[in-house]
Amino acid sequence: MSTVESTRPGPVSTALTELCEWLTAVAATGVHAAAPAAGEPEGVYVRPVAMLPDLGGRGGNARAPLRVRMRFAVLVNLPLARAATVVDRLLAALAADERYRLVLDGDPFTERPDLWPALVLDVAVRVDVAVVPVLRVAGGLRLHDVASRTVRGRLLGPGDVPLAGMSVSAPGTRSRVDTDARGWFVLPGQPADRPVALHLTGRGLHLRVDVTPETTDPVVVHCQIEET
Repeated sequence: MSTVESTRPGPVSTALTELCEWLTAVAATGVHAAAPAAGEPEGVYVRPVAMLPDLGGRGGNARAPLRVRMRFAVLVNLPLARAATVVDRLLAALAADERYRLVLDGDPFTERPDLWPALVLDVAVRVDVAVVPVLRVAGGLRLHDVASRTVRGRLLGPGDVPLAGMSVSAPGTRSRVDTDARGWFVLPGQPADRPVALHLTGRGLHLRVDVTPETTDPVVVHCQIEET
């Protein structure tokens, strides 16, 4: 099964980007989507730590959006006084913004005890189901009758000998029949408003006969072939 990679950012990468932009505006310092290591520049660092089910998940409807919670750790890599100021700003902003929920169940980042304890945030993420749009009928349904006709004819050899088993076709209409023992053929469903090009093949013959729309009588075609 082949897959198609979308050029649009997905819901998780979108949530991370929006969180970094929000933190940049609130903290007024550099924000990095990575885990801080020793010697890294000062600023705020964001790293994902878990993906959790959302209580408002899909449920029994298979076509409903999939809902999960992305958990991020926000670490402040600043001197203590400046870090406290940034944390105060973040807490005030979290109190006023319902998009991000502060989780108070411990610090998931313990590799750097010299950093301010991490703020753990949950972000709701929704994965929408791709729906193929249904085309709607803009106006009333109109039916157009297409006039058709039946082309009849007979293939005769020298001395008016019937040519049986000859192939008669009308390209473009998928119509093909063989002549009967008396050389007759019948092609129904041919267009009535334009000529019909009959292709006659068999016994080494390849002929074309154009039947005009005005022709109503059976078409008689004389072929120069000896019946054996």
